Amino acid sequence: EYVPPPGVAPLRFSLSHGDGVALCVVALGCGVGADVESLRNLGPDPLGAVGEVLSREEKHGIAAQPADGSAAALLALWTIKEAIGKASGLGLAFPLAKVSVKWPLGPAPALEFDPALGEEASSWSLGVCRPTANHVAAVALHGPRVQDTRVAFEEHRLPSGTRVARSAFALRTGEVS
Repeated sequence: EYVPPPGVAPLRFSLSHGDGVALCVVALGCGVGADVESLRNLGPDPLGAVGEVLSREEKHGIAAQPADGSAAALLALWTIKEAIGKASGLGLAFPLAKVSVKWPLGPAPALEFDPALGEEASSWSLGVCRPTANHVAAVALHGPRVQDTRVAFEEHRLPSGTRVARSAFALRTGEVS
């Protein structure tokens, strides 16, 4: 972690990569987490592998998905949960099953926390995208003013021109017209 001079907000970053796609997120003054995963890497029982971190509501949401969309929805939940763990600073030690990602899943999903955690959903901002047909990427920001922030994804062509890189960044509301 970069240690800024006194009076300057800390710069935080999170990195993730999976199956040929990399994601880097940089934020100023808040916790940040990033995760990118590939549908190609799902095992034969993906729900069994991640079921421990899903809330009851999320498990019902997955069960209600059409067969051809359940793997992508499950992967989106996993990437969101992993990004939340990273942004919290606790990683997978964060009690992820006590966090519910609200349905329907979209580019900026909402959260609900178990009251026992003492966590406010308004201190979190999420972003989710599909950088390729086989990948899901998620970003989580955590801090006192993140409700005024949106997460945006942008592609960057690498010098060879054959691969696309994704980056994510946070924008305070009102900074962009």
